[in-house]
Amino acid sequence: MEDQAKKVLLTSNGDEISVNIALHLAKRGCRLVLMGNECSLWSVREKIMDSTKNVAQVEVVGLDMEKEREGAFDEAVDKAWKVFGHLDALVNCFTYEGKMQDHLQLAEEEFRKIVKINFMAAWFLLNAIGRRMRDHKSGGSIVFMTTLLGAERGLYQGAAAYGSCLAGVQQLVKVNSLTFLVAFDAFTLSGHNLLL
Repeated sequence: MEDQAKKVLLTSNGDEISVNIALHLAKRGCRLVLMGNECSLWSVREKIMDSTKNVAQVEVVGLDMEKEREGAFDEAVDKAWKVFGHLDALVNCFTYEGKMQDHLQLAEEEFRKIVKINFMAAWFLLNAIGRRMRDHKSGGSIVFMTTLLGAERGLYQGAAAYGSCLAGVQQLVKVNSLTFLVAFDAFTLSGHNLLL
């Protein structure tokens, strides 16, 4: 009998929302690979294991989301893919808001960090997981969690860089939905806004 548990790669920076999503998935029987800052994710893993009385299968794969090299993301996704033999879904919850400030005051280094974590990482993760799902003809689901700032109505003073990145992720999802639908019979690509 084939294992029916969904295998989910979830990126997290250890924030309350992504931890609760991971906990919810684990309690529903999903097998999880947590990806992000390895040090913070081990404590998340322990919280999930305690909450599920050590029934959940949760692994951790470290990845510096500030990497500018697509190969680093591809290697990390490959490692995550091999943990359970394949993956059914990616849930990208990893974000970095940065300090809320006027964009004219935003330092270049902070701007680059916001763009790398919130847009480039999403791009690289989508490519890495999408290629594997295509090459293995497995299909699957890819979910990018964003906030209201990524929507057209999400206008907040001091969040120009962060909001622009999230809007870029929304557009990335829209454009690539068409690409992935052509490549797969069973595939879901979505961006979800959280009202916080």
